[in-house]
Amino acid sequence: MEIQLNDLKLLSTDDEELTLIAQWLQGDFNCLKQVEREILAASKTQAAPVKRASVFMRIVPAPIEALNQYGYVFYVEQSVQGYQDTPYRQRIYLVARNHSGQVINRIFDIKDAALFIGAWKNPVLLQALNAANLKEAVGCDVLWTRIDDSCFKGQAGAGGSCRTTYGGATHITVQIEMTADRLETLDQGFNDEGTLIFGPSSEEGAYQFRKEN
Repeated sequence: MEIQLNDLKLLSTDDEELTLIAQWLQGDFNCLKQVEREILAASKTQAAPVKRASVFMRIVPAPIEALNQYGYVFYVEQSVQGYQDTPYRQRIYLVARNHSGQVINRIFDIKDAALFIGAWKNPVLLQALNAANLKEAVGCDVLWTRIDDSCFKGQAGAGGSCRTTYGGATHITVQIEMTADRLETLDQGFNDEGTLIFGPSSEEGAYQFRKEN
């Protein structure tokens, strides 16, 4: 199925807000300090630590011609510490502006994703990515809102629009807070009754990723 982008504006090089989001979004992130902090806090109170994986997230520009005319395109790879060669998530993000003026983060799944493992550090693999490798995650656009000069917030999946069948869940919600050096993400999967199937609970809180470069 051909990718449809008719709802998006063509990229304007003087769109400073869009450019800033793209600058902040890319980088090498991990949540190692958060995991260490939570383990230490639990040891002091003899409580069970939060069941949180030590995750690495790499977000790098991707030269996909069919998408670049609309906005900033990124390859995203996430893996757990010790398993960097077997990532659990690979995506393409398109940061663009729709005709309503909203800044969105459109998400694409990658067909035959295993062929592109490590593309964040291998320009040859990145060059091989094209629109034919992609499938849009319909209903999962992240909508970005500027809070102030130092923070943006994003959300996706309101009203159950971002569908899934993973683990028995039926839909996903996403909440993100982003600054120049930090990404906090809370991805949760629910069933139709509203029961949390996967992802941290609201009490456990978001993953706190710090940008390393």
